[in-house]
Amino acid sequence: MALPKLLVVAYTDVRRDPRVLRQVLALRETFALSLAALDAPALEDVPFHRILRLQKTPLAQGWIAANLLAGNFGPARQRFFLQNPELLHTQDFDLVLVNDAEPLPLAFDLAKGKPVVFDAHEYYPREFESSLRWRLLFQNYLTRLCADYIPRCAAMTTVCDGIAREYEQEFGVLPEVILNGAQYHDLPVVPCREGSIRLIHHGAANRDRKLEQFIEMAEYLDTRFTLTLMLVGDARYIGSLKKLSGANPKVIWRDPVPMQDIAQEINSYALGVYLAPPTNFNTRFMLPNKFFEFIQARLGVAIGPSSEMRRLVEKYQIGVVAEDFAPKSMAARLNSLAYADINVFKHNADKAAKELTAEANMQRLADILRRVIGRS
Repeated sequence: MALPKLLVVAYTDVRRDPRVLRQVLALRETFALSLAALDAPALEDVPFHRILRLQKTPLAQGWIAANLLAGNFGPARQRFFLQNPELLHTQDFDLVLVNDAEPLPLAFDLAKGKPVVFDAHEYYPREFESSLRWRLLFQNYLTRLCADYIPRCAAMTTVCDGIAREYEQEFGVLPEVILNGAQYHDLPVVPCREGSIRLIHHGAANRDRKLEQFIEMAEYLDTRFTLTLMLVGDARYIGSLKKLSGANPKVIWRDPVPMQDIAQEINSYALGVYLAPPTNFNTRFMLPNKFFEFIQARLGVAIGPSSEMRRLVEKYQIGVVAEDFAPKSMAARLNSLAYADINVFKHNADKAAKELTAEANMQRLADILRRVIGRS
């Protein structure tokens, strides 16, 4: 019996998009999967259809901005387009899985009346609400996309409970939660030995995340601690952070590693640290990839009082939660730890690592997709 034909759509480079990459690698086992995206890893069994983005010239961006301000969303939708538009006419799919809000119109075009499942990685109507420019140009556009297309989707998923509840309240649809669990790694628990507590923070150098706070936090840590930063992305921002850290021997910089190697590479650290103040709705409810990568690496976790991460830290007893998002508060919480505390966290992370996996979450997603196909 032929496998159902599934098209995954994303306006991202899938090589650098962990959630979409997990979908592709897992779902190709149970579906005849095709992928439409900006770029992707070369996979022999996954036909790839390239999506192009309109070149960001001042004229083009000005035209799009003027139309967004006027409430005309057509030019914004046309920023992304298929390199080979004949896909619209020559191929039929049993189901389309669309990632993020902007590709929703294209996904429905490609579905040709077949079911569309929407995986929302963020709450899009408030995605960058701390930016006045974004609110003026994009907030109404993304809100309209959600209002127009969410009711038409055969199913919807998202990353955490807080965001799911907001979609239900505003658009009348409660998404199912698919966590950003990382791929399971069979790694040892490396004990934290007396004399050295090595902290690690890795991920994107995003100015919204106020990474300066990590460097300030290091100033307050006692002499047992070092903090390693392993960042990708905005080179100018990374440069400014390196300058800020100066000659502080507690702050160590290391080059990033491929996404699939992160858990192995950080396995010898003691604690993964994430201190991200809630600068907007999505950061208030964040439950990021790095949190699950810390767990797969068998690290304890030290976080600010972010509700979604806190719930899992307390459920699995894998770390500490600072009183607030101030660097001094996080440092005080870390300074209070004994080596034995950290080793308990690491052993508990080993147990949690067997449950909070990409494999388990992708199985849930596959079940949702099969259920949708069964209904159709």
